Amino acid sequence: MVIVDRKIRELVESKEIGIENFSNDCVQPASYDLRIGHLVYSPSSIPPDKPVDLTKNGGTYVLPPYGNAILMTYETLKLGPQMIGRFGLKSRYTRRGLIASVGPQVDPGFEGKLFISLLNLFPKSHMIKYKDPFLTLELHILEDI
Repeated sequence: MVIVDRKIRELVESKEIGIENFSNDCVQPASYDLRIGHLVYSPSSIPPDKPVDLTKNGGTYVLPPYGNAILMTYETLKLGPQMIGRFGLKSRYTRRGLIASVGPQVDPGFEGKLFISLLNLFPKSHMIKYKDPFLTLELHILEDI
């Protein structure tokens, strides 16, 4: 069963779902929007083995044409044993030629931030902004049959 907005708020309030850095603005009718966290890992960074800290970089990162980066979520999740999450890149990003390499689900009991590989398929740069909503997370309650 997909959890709707009212229920998402209830479960966060009762701490049955943990969403650190929760924002009511991110609650959608049947999902929660996850935002871009402060670290971006990219082979085009200088030096390449050090992540870019968006809080010290004017809040933005320019993803070059055909470039890739690994983004972390601003939110930290904590799902209970009877809950899974399914997520995908928001359509405004896909319309700009970006794709995300994501797993099929966030497993029951997961605790932590999500790390997402983002690829720019366009010949134009794309600006990534700190705390921009970029993923949509559907939450599902598992039921015993």
